[in-house]
Amino acid sequence: FFFSFSKQIYGTQPICATTPKMPDAVETTDVEENSFKSEDTPEHSLPTPEEVRTEAAIRNAGSESSKSDEKDLRRLRHLGIFGILCLIALIASMTMFFIRRGSNAADDQNGVREVRARTYLQNELSNPNALDDNGSPEFRAMRWISSDDPLRVSIPHSKNDDSADEFMDRYVLALLFFSTGGSNWNNDMNFLTGKDICDWNKQFRDTEGEIHLLGAICSEGMLSMSVDEIWIPNNALNGVLPLDELLRFKSLRSLAFEYNVNLKGTLPEDIGDHLTNLENLSLSNNVFTGKLPASMSGMLSLKRLMIDDNAFTGVVSSVVNLPNLELVYMEDNFFNGEIDDTFFAAAPDLKHVDISNNDFSGTIPAH
Repeated sequence: FFFSFSKQIYGTQPICATTPKMPDAVETTDVEENSFKSEDTPEHSLPTPEEVRTEAAIRNAGSESSKSDEKDLRRLRHLGIFGILCLIALIASMTMFFIRRGSNAADDQNGVREVRARTYLQNELSNPNALDDNGSPEFRAMRWISSDDPLRVSIPHSKNDDSADEFMDRYVLALLFFSTGGSNWNNDMNFLTGKDICDWNKQFRDTEGEIHLLGAICSEGMLSMSVDEIWIPNNALNGVLPLDELLRFKSLRSLAFEYNVNLKGTLPEDIGDHLTNLENLSLSNNVFTGKLPASMSGMLSLKRLMIDDNAFTGVVSSVVNLPNLELVYMEDNFFNGEIDDTFFAAAPDLKHVDISNNDFSGTIPAH
């Protein structure tokens, strides 16, 4: 609907017309050009019912489309979350698989190493049958060096292998640890760590303030570092000292385990054939037994012999003529024999001797 006004045609009163038409006989020369609007372009028009329904349909369609989009978005979000969870589960399962596979591979590798170690050690130990006893120190040392040693040294096939000395030196010190109750030592001295055996030691200060390095101590040789001193005093070592295996350290200058009280063993018959460079043998205040081997007469470098307060027996003829002795403590044992003028006559630098509380007969010579 609209209103149109014209004074010339219809007078001064407004006429409301729904479909106005131009009169046929009326001139339009005095009518302004823009006095009338085309029916096709009304100034204002209300939407028709068809338009209302169409617009409502569009809105409904849009609303339905929006709801559908929201559902699709939620579905995609759920699918995404589900996919992420599946991916996490897959990664976790694959990780566990490779961990188990790696663990099994490590176990297999350790098994191979143990077989190789056993094969090699059977020709190196004084008691190879001990490797068959899962509770023996020999077996425990073999298991440690083949499976648990952080350093994982190479296991040799023969004595000619470059790794042979390193492997055996490490094994023997591990054997020392297990043979003497290492887990109950007062101080572990860094034994059975991933360090080189030349670092299996610690510094200690004595009551006079002097600092000593105790444990396995190395010096630089012509080709490599080698253990030349094993000094573990007063450290609650308990068990049988594996002296037969310790003889492999041929460059040893000092072998000392004094004041461990419950440490026991016997001196190997061939000790003098192997430890020709030994200057200090200190086993005081333990429970060692047996006789002094005849081969000790060849230990010409020996300066300090301290084996007092043990349970040694027999004669001492193999040590009384050593030329470089400075200190000799053999008291409180069960030695016997006759003392004569030859006792320590060849040791001009001898300063202290104590052979009391034994079963000797005779008189100590003035020299």
